[in-house]
Amino acid sequence: MISKPILDIRAPEKDKVTFECEVSRTNADVKWFKGDTELKPGKNLGMHSSGRKRSLLIQKCSTEDQGTYICRTTDDNTLAKLTVHARDIKIVKRLEDTEVMEKESASFVCEISHDEVDCQWYKGSSKLKVGDNIRMRQEGRTFVLLFKSVTTEDVGEIKFTAEKASSSAKLRVKELPVKFVKRLRDKIAMQKHRGHLECQVSRASARVSWYKNKKEITSGNKYEVRSEDVSRKLTINDVCSDDEDTYTCDAIDDKTS
Repeated sequence: MISKPILDIRAPEKDKVTFECEVSRTNADVKWFKGDTELKPGKNLGMHSSGRKRSLLIQKCSTEDQGTYICRTTDDNTLAKLTVHARDIKIVKRLEDTEVMEKESASFVCEISHDEVDCQWYKGSSKLKVGDNIRMRQEGRTFVLLFKSVTTEDVGEIKFTAEKASSSAKLRVKELPVKFVKRLRDKIAMQKHRGHLECQVSRASARVSWYKNKKEITSGNKYEVRSEDVSRKLTINDVCSDDEDTYTCDAIDDKTS
């Protein structure tokens, strides 16, 4: 006989669930069923007997485990329902905006409320993957995203998702000061020919201004100003004696004459 029945259980996904009842005799044999299917011990399912107590243990429940469970003796039975609902996963520690210098490392840290959660990192709408410049690690419920050496292309919104919960933050990158890696050199040009001055900057996106003495130069019939990758070039057309002077390429952070 069943002296104490099993009770309905409502549990979140991946929780441990235990159905327990009591029988009238310590040596009573029982069988456990889910619906009409007899259950057997397995990796996720355990059955225990202690005195007059009989228990069925589900290690990590899922929505597939929902249903009616029955404990049967030779002359009696007891049944109860298992309802499994989604976990209420929350962000415990949110991402914080980060600003670093170009070529420095940048890290984002997020902590969630539950274990064993499917999590993803995004930059904008693109899912991030581990690579030469990106590392990801998990320490318990804490998740870390690391950029080893940031560039201006890494600027944007970083997002962490843990099922339906999410947190976002901005990654800002300060550009390194522009330096001239190849400076201007004095040049001699023949009259009526073209004169060329060329230098190189440390970043292809660097903007420069050209000056003759202190007067800014713009492209036209007389001057051609060009940028090709990190090269910055000034061409003087139809060179004459009036063109003799000091020419300067100014990148704000650095200049060369």
